[in-house]
Amino acid sequence: MLIKVKGAILSVKDFIKHRLYGAPGYFASNVFSLTPSFRLVNFLLRLLGNEIGNGVTIHHGVYFTLPFRLEIGENSTVNAKSFLDTRMGIKIGANTMIGRESQIYTLTHHVNDDYFATTGAGVEIGDYVVIFPGVKIMPGVKVGNGAVVYPGAVVCRDVDENSIVGGVPARVIGERQSNKEYVLSYNMFWGV
Repeated sequence: MLIKVKGAILSVKDFIKHRLYGAPGYFASNVFSLTPSFRLVNFLLRLLGNEIGNGVTIHHGVYFTLPFRLEIGENSTVNAKSFLDTRMGIKIGANTMIGRESQIYTLTHHVNDDYFATTGAGVEIGDYVVIFPGVKIMPGVKVGNGAVVYPGAVVCRDVDENSIVGGVPARVIGERQSNKEYVLSYNMFWGV
């Protein structure tokens, strides 16, 4: 069976592969946003094969490209309206905070490739990391334990442990001195 879309004729398989690829992420993101309970969101993410630690909070309006390939350590939080491109996998450590409207990408395009080829790699974020609102993290980046990323930074390279980075592109502007003995905790029922 063939389907005509904007002048192109696609097989049903190609239509599903290319046109409906983001449907699971769109559906899951909307269901999670309507759910008032952090525990229920965590349960649903675990059902989809993700590794979600105890005490994880994923706030209202977080968008997933796909609701798979996600690992989040205990007591971490992803704040409202953040974007998680999990196509190549995202690992977030324990007691880590991802600020509002942050974006984590795992796929992009080679801008100098003749065919604009897709490229990417998973993103790893360590334990006790603080990512302030509006940060963009690009594919393949590793953010070390205890690092801090200031608001609006674009992180294109790895960030060392306990480094404080900011700017576009992000660069080291300091070092974190605390012992990081805290445990992030939110009310686990209401996810507003």
